Amino acid sequence: MNSEALLSFLITLAEFFLGFFVWLKNPKNESHRLFFAFVACLVLWGLSDAGLRLSENRAAAEMVHKLGAIGFCLFPAVFLHFVSVYTGYGRLMNRSLSYVLLYGGALALTMFHTMGFITEVTITTNGIFSVSHAKGYDAYVVWISLCCLISAVLMVRRYPSSSLPEQKTLLLLAFGLIVVIVAALVVDALIPLYGFRPLITGGFSSLVIVGLFAFVLSKSMVPTVEIVAERVLYATDDLVCVIGQDGYLSYATDVFRRALRLNEGEQLGRIHLRELVEEADRVLKNAPNAMHGPISLEVHFKTRTGSVFPVALSVSQLLDRTKPSGLVLVGRDLSEPRELARKYEESQEKYRNIVESSLDGIVVIQEGLLGFVNPSAVRIFGYENAEEMMRTSFNDTVAPGSKPFMLGEYQRKKIGDDIFRNYEMKGLTKSGTIIDLEINAKLVAWNGKMAVQASFRDITERKNLERDQALWFWEQESLRSIDRQLTAAFELEGVLNIVSRNARAFSRADFSGVILIQESKVYRWRGIKGNRSAVDNRHYLMKGSHRDLIAKGRPTVIHSIVNNPDFPAEDFPVFSTEGLATVALFPFRIKANLEGVLVVGFRTNRSLSEREHRLLSSLADKAAIVIANAELYEDLLEREKELVRLTDARMEAEEAERRRIAREIHDGLGRMLSAIKFNIEVLEDTEGLKEADLKKLLEVKQLLDSVMTEAREISHNLMPSVLEDFGLKPALQLLCESVGKRLGVTISFHAHGVNERLGNTLEINLYRIAQEALNNISKYAQATSATVQLIRDEKGIRLTIEDEGKGFAPPMPKERAEKGGMGLISMRQRASTFGGSLTIESHPGKGTTIMVEIPQTEEQQHGSDQNTPGR
Repeated sequence: MNSEALLSFLITLAEFFLGFFVWLKNPKNESHRLFFAFVACLVLWGLSDAGLRLSENRAAAEMVHKLGAIGFCLFPAVFLHFVSVYTGYGRLMNRSLSYVLLYGGALALTMFHTMGFITEVTITTNGIFSVSHAKGYDAYVVWISLCCLISAVLMVRRYPSSSLPEQKTLLLLAFGLIVVIVAALVVDALIPLYGFRPLITGGFSSLVIVGLFAFVLSKSMVPTVEIVAERVLYATDDLVCVIGQDGYLSYATDVFRRALRLNEGEQLGRIHLRELVEEADRVLKNAPNAMHGPISLEVHFKTRTGSVFPVALSVSQLLDRTKPSGLVLVGRDLSEPRELARKYEESQEKYRNIVESSLDGIVVIQEGLLGFVNPSAVRIFGYENAEEMMRTSFNDTVAPGSKPFMLGEYQRKKIGDDIFRNYEMKGLTKSGTIIDLEINAKLVAWNGKMAVQASFRDITERKNLERDQALWFWEQESLRSIDRQLTAAFELEGVLNIVSRNARAFSRADFSGVILIQESKVYRWRGIKGNRSAVDNRHYLMKGSHRDLIAKGRPTVIHSIVNNPDFPAEDFPVFSTEGLATVALFPFRIKANLEGVLVVGFRTNRSLSEREHRLLSSLADKAAIVIANAELYEDLLEREKELVRLTDARMEAEEAERRRIAREIHDGLGRMLSAIKFNIEVLEDTEGLKEADLKKLLEVKQLLDSVMTEAREISHNLMPSVLEDFGLKPALQLLCESVGKRLGVTISFHAHGVNERLGNTLEINLYRIAQEALNNISKYAQATSATVQLIRDEKGIRLTIEDEGKGFAPPMPKERAEKGGMGLISMRQRASTFGGSLTIESHPGKGTTIMVEIPQTEEQQHGSDQNTPGR
């Protein structure tokens, strides 16, 4: 082993024994444990230094060097940690940030050291591996200097608050630490011995520091009695002083001086106890007498500023051998405890006043019993006084429905935890009334045991209001729903069914219906719901009891109707048949000679609530309006049906008149014209006529031919014989050809599915629609071509007339009424007669399309008309 390795090993061994010795003396002390950790880092560094110098190859030297880097970079941080605990500033390390800064910096330096950034392995001239400074060595010097400097500052800061022996020790440690570090830095900078320098600056300086602290720690473990007493007096917050037999102070702690505002230069021997204690004579009378133990007194201390504060004073006798030489006074300032007690009493009184005057009921529940109740709780639950309520169990104040959810397994919770927060439950009063409560509960300590403190608020009125409001909203929504239903219903029977069904739903009645009275003579039942047997829909004769009921004009409830003499069973057969025990009647007036009654019945005796009265009365009022509207609607439907019948009769009369005129023109006028033509032809054969006369006869004959042609045309237009003889399809074909020939335009006709004759009236009306449309084309369209289509399928019949004329903007209904437009009106009327529709699509410059759609009817479906050959 070379000398450098041996020296390094011996230094490391010495450090280890010093650190182990200190730790072994007091293993549980934190300062000693940290000191041993600091020494362990130095030992790891020293062993790696010795191993490096003994290495035979560079790889082994590099590995040992990296291992020693841990102790080399970590020991400054551990040393600073040790000093902070030793000097009483261990609280600085209670924060996570302190550990991150201190040990995080050390670990960062360790990582750089293993990379060769702090020191590096070199070979001395004699071939021994050693360590030299690298580029980052100055950063390490700053790190170790900073740790040592902070350690010295902590020792200096602890100096003023330490006793005299400790002050000397702290000065020695701080001075020794600074001297060793400065000397090591100077030596490290000046001595040129490359391989030996780390041993001098590192090994010897660390050994000196370890030895210095080991000496101090080992000596301070066995303090003298005087040191212990001085430390106790220094650490206590009590007011401690010593007086002689004459009553003058001979000793006082700094706490005593500060509490009594004594001047720093004031000599204690000149201060008498009477200057500081109001009850000094009570204290001094014990000075000459032998005392068997401390005496406790309550006195008042006076400060130099004139203020007075109470003190609990303990008086002990000071003995010089066996003779009394003075008194030791140990006092405790009672100002703060008294103030705290006063504040506590005030807070207790405030809390008591708050609890007593609270509108919320407050109780304390312990083991199922009521340990405390306030006046509001007594009032809420209906008891006479608190004593009476506390004799009951908490279970007696909870409604049966809420007991399964009350309190629960709160044993798993801890003091201060909430059990309920704004929880709604049902309570039970002394009289058995169920009330709505809102509860807040938490766990508290009560007489040393766990208990539940609960506060109750009576929300019965609020819940009733909420329920009433919800019912009101429900009523309004129900009435709006009924309004929507009634608005959508037009037929009288449908209206009566809606009224009766909702009346039964509102009152949960067994039976409901509407009585309609006509001319105050007869009545009959309509819209019956819930009946067990069929109710006759006949008219019943009004009797005296009926008139008395209607004459009241207000809702009436009849109880025990079976045995009620005012309402005989024979007058109300439906009530007795249905077995109704209670009947409520709500009269309403529809118009002057028509009245009605909304009836709800129950098969058991019961009363109607105010809400049910209100809803049923409102429903009866609505029934009056909608029944009147339904009556008007039925009248309107009847009038419309009558109008349709009149229109059909008018059309039939019109077509019959057309046939008559056509026959007269064809038969009467045609024969007369033919006779005239025959006579003219006879005149033409007469001899002796002049050329001029013959020419005039020819002109008359030609005029007669034109008149006969026009007559045949008029007769055909009034009632084409082909329509009657062969049906719609040939008639439309012939109509298209004749109109096209007359106008000089091409009018094409197409038919599909029309292989059978349609009804005579339907064929005539479709023909008239096509005739009117083609007539409009000839007058206004200026079209060059047109198309007529007749299609029959399973949906019905569709007639379409299209042209490519100039088109037009279809007028609005009001404009049609103002401008006439009887042709379009007639066409629509003819289509609607058969439940069909007529649609006109036209735009200026884009032609016009007229479409007639007739739905399939039973008569058309079975083809009751005669067949005719198709085209």
